[in-house]
Amino acid sequence: MIGSISLKEITFKNGYKLILEENSIVLFVGANNSGKSVTLKELYTALLKNNTLKNVAIASIATKTSGSVEDFKENIEHRLINGSYFSKAQSPFQDDGLKRAWDNNDSGILSQFNVNILHTSDRLNLVSPPSSIDLLSQPPVHPFHTLQMNGDLLADFTRYFKTAFDIDITLNFGAGGNVPMHVGKKPIIKEGDDRVSSSYLKNLKELPQLQVQGDGMKSFAGVFLSLIAENYGINLIDEPEAFLHPPQAKLLGQMISKNVHENKQILIATHSEHFLKGILDYAGDRLTIIRLKRENNVVEYSTLNNNDLKIIWKDSILRHSNVLDGLFHSKVVLCESDSDCRLLSALATAIVEHEVMPSPDIHYIQAGGKARFPTVMNALKQIDVPLTIIADFDLYNNEQPLKEMYEIMGGNWADIQKEFKIVKQDIDNQRPELNTVDAKKALENVFDEASEPNLSDKQIKELQQILKKSSAWTKAKSAGKAILTAGDATVAFKKLNLHLEKVGIIIIQIGEIESFDKSVGNHGPKWVNSVLEKDLILSPDLEEIRCFVKTYILNI
Repeated sequence: MIGSISLKEITFKNGYKLILEENSIVLFVGANNSGKSVTLKELYTALLKNNTLKNVAIASIATKTSGSVEDFKENIEHRLINGSYFSKAQSPFQDDGLKRAWDNNDSGILSQFNVNILHTSDRLNLVSPPSSIDLLSQPPVHPFHTLQMNGDLLADFTRYFKTAFDIDITLNFGAGGNVPMHVGKKPIIKEGDDRVSSSYLKNLKELPQLQVQGDGMKSFAGVFLSLIAENYGINLIDEPEAFLHPPQAKLLGQMISKNVHENKQILIATHSEHFLKGILDYAGDRLTIIRLKRENNVVEYSTLNNNDLKIIWKDSILRHSNVLDGLFHSKVVLCESDSDCRLLSALATAIVEHEVMPSPDIHYIQAGGKARFPTVMNALKQIDVPLTIIADFDLYNNEQPLKEMYEIMGGNWADIQKEFKIVKQDIDNQRPELNTVDAKKALENVFDEASEPNLSDKQIKELQQILKKSSAWTKAKSAGKAILTAGDATVAFKKLNLHLEKVGIIIIQIGEIESFDKSVGNHGPKWVNSVLEKDLILSPDLEEIRCFVKTYILNI
């Protein structure tokens, strides 16, 4: 059995308690400056010094040991020099001192041998070649030594590295006084030679070494090697995705969740949706995600329900969307389409720059149509992200999905059901552009002119336009609340709209996003592209939509 120390419980300053298992993987996520890195630093200090008095994040911790003191000493055998066990801080401990610390569960002493915090500089330096050791008589003191002794582990590492960077990495078993890693196409071992043959080593020596490569390669290798090849029971890692492109960050997450032993705890501060997705692929029940929010220098912690995350992960559309990226922002704006997101984001950015105000941490997500609103909203609410929804006026056309959306945001449909019915009925009763007789005649004309077995794209579009004109909701979508009759319908709309805005559902009162600038033709992406060519700050055509963005997105 492996002798180790592990975290049993963490109590945060806001009173929240996190219970951990010996194999827990904990991800701390949140917006910039939410307290993720501070949490890791305070955990490390609390473990080493048993001191949390000046902390802003961690109130207290509780630890436990597994195995025996003899198991623990075997685990740290590589630190035994001339009868003393030397900690990371080079403090010597005799057998009796370690036994007392073990018997008393003294985390301050035990953590010096069994806890590691991996900052950016640590993992970049970890790939420098160590001095060679006698592999038969000396314990490994560096991850490269562990790879020398474990062929399966070395094969895993080289395979993942190749997948991440599309280039070979090779451990040099015959470099003399040190043990370097080489990056580049691995030399072929000729028949009769092996990995220490002079001809092979000569070719290998010509390849550049890992420590002179870019920070992405060094960081990727450093994180993997620290977790897989070093024997720390508690591992704290700050932003492992640093220097990595999204596919590499995801692969690193997969490597960690799939390969790190069950007897290790990993606590990670991350700001990467891609790394998170990689962790989710294999972590299973080991994973706990803690979302951090900082308000008035007080860090708030909340746990994301694993079952909720599994639901998100099983939805193929959500899984391949950017919904989870909302975890790393202060607010999410959910729109019907990607073009809506592009325009609102561009306007918000332009206004912020013009007003010389702090840039808001907003993430824009498209729902992919009205019908998908509830699915995406449920996912975002489950990951505890502040949410604002922007929708066209024709969301009032049907009770669903509006009812479900309102209830997801915490509203009670019974409070507004009466008003909704009044508004809908008022528009339903209005005369459409084409009545039934006129619509039927127009449809027949299109079919009469069709001479081919299949309708052309032009004819299909004509039919669609005729059907749209046969409903008053076509006009409502472009005119918005102006279509409502005076009296009860207008009064009901005001109450209905007020309740929806209160929970964060913002329905465009003038119709649809294209209604903000009718000097531009087209619809959807083409309309947005034309609008984006204008001066977003000075164009008088965009005054109304600028006010909309200020009010509902920037809250100014």
